[in-house]
Amino acid sequence: LFKTQLADGIMGMYIEKGAFWHQMFDAGIIKRKQFSLCFSMDTESSSEGTSAGAITMGGVDTKLHRSPMVFADGRAGGSMHGLTIRKVYFMKAGQYDVTEVTQGNTVKLDITTSQLNSSPVILDSGTTNTYFTRKIANTFKALFESEVGVDYNTDGMTLTDAQVDKIPSFVVQLNGYSGSTDEVIDISDPNAHPGLAGKLDPKHPNDVLVVIPPNHYFDYSTEKDKYNPRIYLTEGSGATLGANFMAGHDVFFDIVENDRIGFAVSDCSYPRLINNTPSADQNDVPSTSSSTTSPTNSPKPDTPTNSPKPDTPTTSKVGIGKYFPVEKKNDGDACDSFACRNQQMLFIAGASLAVLLMVALMGMKYVSYTHQNLEELSRRKRMGQDEILSLMHPDEEEESEDEIDGDIVKEMEMREIS
Repeated sequence: LFKTQLADGIMGMYIEKGAFWHQMFDAGIIKRKQFSLCFSMDTESSSEGTSAGAITMGGVDTKLHRSPMVFADGRAGGSMHGLTIRKVYFMKAGQYDVTEVTQGNTVKLDITTSQLNSSPVILDSGTTNTYFTRKIANTFKALFESEVGVDYNTDGMTLTDAQVDKIPSFVVQLNGYSGSTDEVIDISDPNAHPGLAGKLDPKHPNDVLVVIPPNHYFDYSTEKDKYNPRIYLTEGSGATLGANFMAGHDVFFDIVENDRIGFAVSDCSYPRLINNTPSADQNDVPSTSSSTTSPTNSPKPDTPTNSPKPDTPTTSKVGIGKYFPVEKKNDGDACDSFACRNQQMLFIAGASLAVLLMVALMGMKYVSYTHQNLEELSRRKRMGQDEILSLMHPDEEEESEDEIDGDIVKEMEMREIS
């Protein structure tokens, strides 16, 4: 996976001593067992890296926020960060922000709280997409088809521009936190705070609402000319709320100390933060704890390349769900370095050099082998002659030099007599 993406690893943030935030706490670098993740959904990307948001260790940085932080009841699901979902809704197309959620523009999906939470519901930044129980599938697909006019298909959908404009936002209502949160906001008047469910569900006014706009759960494939949904209805039970659920929010993980998870609407712009150019509606409440904020400069594992769809604007802002991330086929235009632009040529050159080196080594080995064979052949030939002679005269013993000289003398004497 990490061979094909800018990200080259996974930072563990689970609820265990080996987690990165826990190691920082143990080392005395941060004073609180807390951290915040803020994922942006940029419509542009670069092979040099893309600003994907910010991470705050040891607390929360409210300078990132565009609305006050609200808190859901958090619980540890094993080593994972758990939540409880009370209800889920579709919100009418054209409305993308939590401030726009009302009873008049939402439709509740026909599923009970116990069905939604039959197994743990976890908030997992390491999962790119969001997965709900398959028990929600029938009501989800029926309502989506009634709004958009096409079947919901995770294999991809061919949509007209008019149908794209009809895609509804998805709203998740989380059980609210019952403890004190007055260090950030006063929850005595939930109607006064965007992100709380007072106007949608008066019986549970302190519940937290998280809106997933269309451009957070759909992307566009230029290769297939299809829109691909990123909310899956495949879990046997429970749910996994992934990075696309968290996107556009600063999410405060505070389960270890206070059993809560906070949500604040944010553009997650680290450059805006360090350049000290806040937006007009930025929350001006001071930070609640000493913390360290750093940028996250790489896209998540299996996140599609975020480029604008052709003929659409190249910018978007939080709350506008019209501009979709684009999943493009990789091509040479995305390469900026010499090695990247010429990787095919370099590969061919390297392979050719390897072949030549192999041929040379084989030639040297062949020459050495041939020379050894010739010497061995000559030795065996000499040995063969001696063996043949010994076979022809098996009973004869080798004559000594004196015997040979005696035979010569006898031969000469015989010649004189004759």
